[in-house]
Amino acid sequence: MGIPSYGALDYGNAIYTDFGCQEYQLLLPTYKVMRLPEYPIDNIRIEPDIYLDQSVEDRLQFAIDYLEN
Repeated sequence: MGIPSYGALDYGNAIYTDFGCQEYQLLLPTYKVMRLPEYPIDNIRIEPDIYLDQSVEDRLQFAIDYLEN
């Protein structure tokens, strides 16, 4: 239950790298998952089975009611 993920599952464990410009920071991933390039997640995101948009004010109570019915 929820909203789609933001991706960020294809690469991970990002580290800051100094590249000589103090105004910007460069983050580089230290690994890439083995399912790439056949099955990327970052560009499609993970969709929940039950979508809860902004109209659901109390998501916890919604989940409890859903599971009890």
